[in-house]
Amino acid sequence: MYNTNSLIDNEQKLYLERNDCLVIWFQSDPFYQGALLNADLELLNQYWSVYEVNYQKQTAEVPKTYGNCDRDFFTFLDDGTYKEYIIPNSGCIPEEQDLQWSFDRGIITLENSFKDFNEMVIVQLTADKFVFRAKYDFDEDGEEDIFQFLAKPYSPNESYFYSNSLEWDDSINN
Repeated sequence: MYNTNSLIDNEQKLYLERNDCLVIWFQSDPFYQGALLNADLELLNQYWSVYEVNYQKQTAEVPKTYGNCDRDFFTFLDDGTYKEYIIPNSGCIPEEQDLQWSFDRGIITLENSFKDFNEMVIVQLTADKFVFRAKYDFDEDGEEDIFQFLAKPYSPNESYFYSNSLEWDDSINN
């Protein structure tokens, strides 16, 4: 006969040891250091655009991709959808990408339908500022580099959210 109390105690101890290791690992990895564990996720549900990027302690302004167009922007929806709007050319019509997002211990995981994922570490989140870190292999050496981004609320052109496929049908008499 098993003593269920000692089994539960052992499982809880093992769980606590795993969490301690996770915390220690997070604290030792510079990517995860300073993660905002208690972020107010409701603040993510607005449009954001990146205005600054920091790489290797150097900060640079992030301009519009095309001067006559709006900025690239993104949002996190309550249903777990992350939407990213990228302006690919001077035609100023954004391409939309949808991913799924989840949050755990200060880390946002973005995942596509193929189960490929990227992580964003929330450093600061207020109504007017979203600071996060992400990894990219910028110098193509096979090692992911850590970037820190400053995003601010953004008001995109409303015409982006209307279909361009609607055309007037002259054959219909009104």
